[in-house]
Amino acid sequence: MVKVKTKVSTNVIIGILLVIIAIGYIGNVFEVWHFTLFFPGWWTLFIIVPSIVALAANGFKKGYVIWLAAGVLLLVKCLGIIPDWLSKLLAPVLILAFGLMIIFRGKIAGENGSSYLALFAGRTPNYNGKSFEGACCTAIFGGVDLKLGQADVRDGAVIDALTVFGGVDVILPPEVNVEVSCLPIFGGISEPKNRVYDESFPTVRVNAVCIFGGVSVK
Repeated sequence: MVKVKTKVSTNVIIGILLVIIAIGYIGNVFEVWHFTLFFPGWWTLFIIVPSIVALAANGFKKGYVIWLAAGVLLLVKCLGIIPDWLSKLLAPVLILAFGLMIIFRGKIAGENGSSYLALFAGRTPNYNGKSFEGACCTAIFGGVDLKLGQADVRDGAVIDALTVFGGVDVILPPEVNVEVSCLPIFGGISEPKNRVYDESFPTVRVNAVCIFGGVSVK
């Protein structure tokens, strides 16, 4: 059984956005105001909205807060609200924050498992016959193939995955319950199929951030 906590929140937020857009264009018809869907920095909503969805579904997570702050700063820059000298610092500051998030991703997520980084390369961690308590997998123009098919998976294990133009594949044993949450930014997660929920099985949680990339859970 797979639980995806972001689905309900995503539907609600998308519904609210559609209502706002509809009201905006209705106001145009009656000449109440001038509304247009496209404005300077409108593309930053693809960062801001998923970040809000992830925070609403998963609670306070520093990684999601960083993405939300980055989206808001980019929007403010595009709208010309901040001074020019400060806007020039925005790009290097965001790059610095992104780099630090990758380096200290395990600590940011609060997990005790191992950390795997695939940068223009591939990683294949194999836990078959070993105990597994959690892992942080980061794939940037690369891939991480996490093999847990015959691992001793501990209850409450967390797999934190970040993909940027890359992919993370997670192979789990059949006697495991799976909970999935995802922050998709031009990416997504493939959920396991035909799993039967059993209270006696350990539960694994997969938290994914997919930016032009994907996570596959089998």
